[in-house]
Amino acid sequence: MTEIGRVPPHAHEIERGLLSAILVDSDVLASCAELRPDHFYVYAHAQIFAAILAVASRGMRPDLVTVPDYLSATAKSADKTNVLEQVYAITGRVIPTHEPERHAREIVQLAQRREVITILMRLASAGYDRATDTRDWFEDVERTVFAATSVATANEMSFTRLDPSVVMQRILDARDGIKPTPGLSTGITALDRRLHGLGLGPKRLYLVAGRPGMGK
Repeated sequence: MTEIGRVPPHAHEIERGLLSAILVDSDVLASCAELRPDHFYVYAHAQIFAAILAVASRGMRPDLVTVPDYLSATAKSADKTNVLEQVYAITGRVIPTHEPERHAREIVQLAQRREVITILMRLASAGYDRATDTRDWFEDVERTVFAATSVATANEMSFTRLDPSVVMQRILDARDGIKPTPGLSTGITALDRRLHGLGLGPKRLYLVAGRPGMGK
C-alpha cells in the first residue's frame, strides 16, 4: 500500500498466469528475457520466478518437480510453506497465459510505474518537510519531472513515444543527478528509439545512407 492508502499498480492474475505457463512449458521462459524477480508485485511470485531462473541457469528445465525441489532446498523456513503452496495453487488452478511475451512486458511496465510512483512520493514527502531547503527541493523536482517529460522534444510539433524502459532510466538518472541530453526528434519514432530515445543530439554528426534503388 502507498502512503495515501492506494494499492500500487500491479496485475496479480497476469503474474500467476505467466508463472503457470512457464512451469507447464519451460520454453515459455524464452519470451521473458527482460523480466526479473523484482518486477513481480507479489513476493511469493518473485521467489518462484527467481527459482525458475536459478534452475534454468543450472541447465535444467524449470517445471513442477525441479522448481519445488529448488525452493525446498533454498527458501527460508518462514517462507517455504507459503511459496510451495503458491506453486501448487498456481499450477493447479490457474490457466496458463497464451500471450507470455505481452504479459511479461506488462509486468515489467507495471513495476516501472511503481518505481516512478515511489520516486514521486519521495519528492512529495520532502516537500511537506519544512526542514527541506526549498531551492534544493525545486531543483530535485525539476530534474525528475524533466526526465519524465523529456519525451516531448525541442520540436513542439513532433513527439516521440519512448519505450517505458527508456523513460524509467531517465527518471532514475535524474534521481541520481544525471541530466539527459535533450535531442531533436527526427519525426520517425523507430529512428528516435534507435538513437537511445534522445533523437538528434547537439555537436554530433549523423550520416543517413541507403542502398541504391531504395527511393531515397
